[in-house]
Amino acid sequence: MTITTDYTAKANANSMRQGTAQQYRLVHWLKDILKNFLCDPINIKDERISKLLRLQDGASEETLRALFTVGLPYSKDSIKAGTTPAIIVSLGDTAYPHTSFNSLPPAITSEIGSRSMSSGVKYKAMGCGVSVLTESYDGTILLSGLVEDFLNINENLLLADSGMLSEFKVTGSSAPQELKAGGAHNAKTIYQSTIKISTLGGISWSTDTQGPVFRGITVVQR
Repeated sequence: MTITTDYTAKANANSMRQGTAQQYRLVHWLKDILKNFLCDPINIKDERISKLLRLQDGASEETLRALFTVGLPYSKDSIKAGTTPAIIVSLGDTAYPHTSFNSLPPAITSEIGSRSMSSGVKYKAMGCGVSVLTESYDGTILLSGLVEDFLNINENLLLADSGMLSEFKVTGSSAPQELKAGGAHNAKTIYQSTIKISTLGGISWSTDTQGPVFRGITVVQR
């Protein structure tokens, strides 16, 4: 079996269909969605945010795209700790809600194909967060508010774009938090707000080769 990681690759055109929910693709897809929206000056109507993102200064596309990353807001010896503004997409918890096969959407169950030696399907819940960091309290409020509104307003469009998801919900955001210089590997005081998102997709599988054999166990008392 070949494992592919780049969901944009031509050879991986069906990598985001129903039944293929994967954390890696989720966070990188969401990063690209935000990057494409915020890097286009026509989408930024607020001059304060445009100035914050340096769009008015004619920042290069390469400079703008460097503001968007996947990972954790802070890590030791990481350049991300001193980069502002920054929009960082990180993965939350995953869970597998209990459900019966018949209650799953037809689009997921159809991916199973013929029921051979082993097949199955499960719901997969995946959480993620979008951290917005700037050097000012007001800047964090403005930029995180824009991102939060964009995600809320376009929930249905985001579902249509990512075929692997059957639910995409913004669940809330944290108040801006002041992080003193050196408090989290940051060289200067910055403010952070995190937008929390929950998603739901599914995984399905079907195999035609024999797997492990589970033998019975006999307890012997001496």
